[in-house]
Amino acid sequence: MGMKLHGHMSSPFVKSVAMTIYEKNEDFELLFGGLSELKSEEFIATKNPFGLMPAFEDGDLILFESRAIAKYVDAKFEGQGTCLMGSNIRDQALVNVWIEVEGHTFFSAIWPICREFYSKKVPDVTVIETHIVKVKKVFDIYEAQLSKHKYLAGEFFSFADLFHIPTLHFLQCLSEDVFRRILDGQSRLQSWHQDITSRPSWKKIIARPEASDWSYIEKV
Repeated sequence: MGMKLHGHMSSPFVKSVAMTIYEKNEDFELLFGGLSELKSEEFIATKNPFGLMPAFEDGDLILFESRAIAKYVDAKFEGQGTCLMGSNIRDQALVNVWIEVEGHTFFSAIWPICREFYSKKVPDVTVIETHIVKVKKVFDIYEAQLSKHKYLAGEFFSFADLFHIPTLHFLQCLSEDVFRRILDGQSRLQSWHQDITSRPSWKKIIARPEASDWSYIEKV
C-alpha cells in the first residue's frame, strides 16, 4: 500500500510534504474531498483531529502536521534521494535551527499577509504593510546567513530551505507586488530563491494545474 496524502495541492502545507516525497524519488496518492470533508466527523476522528490539511497515511500509520510528515518521509527513505536533515549530527542541529526559524519567525511574519489576500475580499492594507516590515527584517538576517553559505543550514539543500518554498510561492501567486517588495535589495536571497525553486521536485508540483487553484476557498 502506497503513501496517501490528504489535501489540496494548492495548500503550501500539502506542497511541502509532496516536495519532500519527490525529493526522495517516491510518489503518493493525493486525496481531497473538499473543505467539507476536512470538517467531517470521520476525517476528524480518523485523519486529523484539527480538521486541517494535510493528513498522511502510510499503511496503518496516520500523521498530521506537514513538518512532522516531511521528517518522517525523509527518515523512512534514508539513503534515498536528497538527505533533507543533513548527513551528520552537526548538520542536523543546524537544519533544526533554521526549521525553527522558518516555523516561528518567518512564518509568523509572512502568513498574516497571505491570509489578508486569500481570505478577504478587501485586504487590510495596514496589516499587510506592518508585516512586510517584519518579513524584511527577518530577510535581513537571511541575507547575512546566505553570505556565509549557499543554503541556510550550510552548503547543502535541506528542510531549512524546502519549507520556505511553498509559502513564498503562495504569496507570489497572491500578490506579485508584495512578493517583489519583500525580496527587494536582497541579492543573495533572490539568488537562493531562484536556486531552490529550480529543483525538479518543485517544478513537478507547480506543473500540476491545481497547484495554483484556490477557487475552493471562500473569501469573506
